[in-house]
Amino acid sequence: MMNRWGCLISYGLLLGALLFSPAHAQEDSGNSLPLNVFTLSASASGEAANDLMRVTIVAQDEGEDSADLQSRVNATTQWALSRLRPYTQIDVKTQDYQTFPKYNKNRNNIIGWRASQTLHLETTDVKSAGDAIRKLQERLQVTSIRFEPTPSTRSGVEDQLINEALDAFKQRAQLIRSNIGAPGYNLLNINVQTGASFAQPKFRGDVAMMRSESVAQPALEAGSSVITVNVTGRIQLGDVQ
Repeated sequence: MMNRWGCLISYGLLLGALLFSPAHAQEDSGNSLPLNVFTLSASASGEAANDLMRVTIVAQDEGEDSADLQSRVNATTQWALSRLRPYTQIDVKTQDYQTFPKYNKNRNNIIGWRASQTLHLETTDVKSAGDAIRKLQERLQVTSIRFEPTPSTRSGVEDQLINEALDAFKQRAQLIRSNIGAPGYNLLNINVQTGASFAQPKFRGDVAMMRSESVAQPALEAGSSVITVNVTGRIQLGDVQ
C-alpha cells in the first residue's frame, strides 16, 4: 500500500538458528553461541525525484596535422563555453584534450589523427539544459544524459525509508516473540544499508544526427529513481536486559 511518501514497503523475514543447544554450540569450532537467536531482515523501498541532470558532450575532429587539429578542437570547445556562459545555473567542467592516431588499412602507418575534448554539464534546471544542448549540437556531439536525485533529495527519502524499515524490523521481532511466547527480546546487532536503482536509460547521440543544425531540442523526462533500505539483524528471546 502506498503511504504519503509514495513508498512501497516490502518485508523479508529470515529465521535461522531458532534454538542452539549447548551440544550444538560446542560443535561450531568451539565457539559459544547464544541461545534462542533469530536472524531477521526487513526492507523499505520508495521513489526519489531525479532532480539532477548530468550531460556529457564532446568536441571532436580529425585531420592529418595534429597541431592544426588541436587548434580546431580548442576553438570548438571555446565556442561551446561561450554559448554556455549565459546559463549560470549550469555547472560546466572540461576534461583533458585527447589525441588518437588513425592508421591505414594494414595498421602499419599513421595516416592522421583524431582529437576530442569532453565537457560535463550538471544542473537541476532541465529546461535550461535542454535549450543549451540544442545550441551546442550545432558543433558538438552529445554522448550521454543521465538523471538522478540530488544528494539532499536522496537523503530525505532515505531517512524516511530507514524509519519504515526499522519499524518493520521491530514488528517482525515482536511477532516472533509473541508466537514463541517469550517475555521479551534483546537486540544483538543490526545493519542498515541503502541503495538506489537508476532505471532510466542513458541518452545516446548519433554523430551525424547530433552534428545537424536542424536537430530539435531533445525531449527530456527526468523521472524518478527507486531507493531501497535493507535492515538485517539478530535478536535473542528471553528476559529484556
